[in-house]
Amino acid sequence: MKKIAILFLAIGILLLFASGFLVSDHYQFISSAKIGKGTVIDLEYEQGSGKNNLGIYYPVITFIAQDGKTYTIRSSSGSNPPEYNKGEKVDIRYNPNNPNDVLLNDFFSQWGPVLLTGVFGLFFGGVGLVIWSAQAKRKKEIKWLQQFGTSIEATFKEVLVNKNITLNGGHPFNVCCTWLDTTNTTTYSFKSEDIWIHSLQIHQEKFTVLIDPKDPQKRNYMDISFLKKP
Repeated sequence: MKKIAILFLAIGILLLFASGFLVSDHYQFISSAKIGKGTVIDLEYEQGSGKNNLGIYYPVITFIAQDGKTYTIRSSSGSNPPEYNKGEKVDIRYNPNNPNDVLLNDFFSQWGPVLLTGVFGLFFGGVGLVIWSAQAKRKKEIKWLQQFGTSIEATFKEVLVNKNITLNGGHPFNVCCTWLDTTNTTTYSFKSEDIWIHSLQIHQEKFTVLIDPKDPQKRNYMDISFLKKP
């Protein structure tokens, strides 16, 4: 899980850096861009590659730049259904030094890539931080149990495959045990940390579990240090 947390954090940081670069680049473009009027002369349909095969319509725009020449470009942003109609007049921003560098003067065309990159960056970074903080909290809890926890012997029950987690096509194992607290005749169930090995066979009946007597069910740690990769 540590590798997953690092991976998510790295992706999130890279995407946030990319978002920052896009913001800077866009501000530079706006500061020097000229505002003009264009006309939608066509709507180019591009077939989608997803299961629903939903395609996108991209407006093709013609306009006259300040140099007096007519330019025709296809917008980098499209939609389905199309946002514009043929013959519709649209506001544009273009680079006077390179009139083929054009953006439609609407919110999504200008800020869509920045927002999407930033949102994905926050998502991946946030997931990474959640995983990282959960691991740090668990590590602190295990350290406390090793110092102050009560050691009990639990009875082996079964080995489960944790299909909630997948890495390189594989799943980790969990050892499950039970323990009867004779002081209150309550049976507790314990599950080990994830074990990343190709196969797992258990040849013993008892496992040492460290518990917090105040809350054995939620605060416990099973000693599986003796389990080695085959």
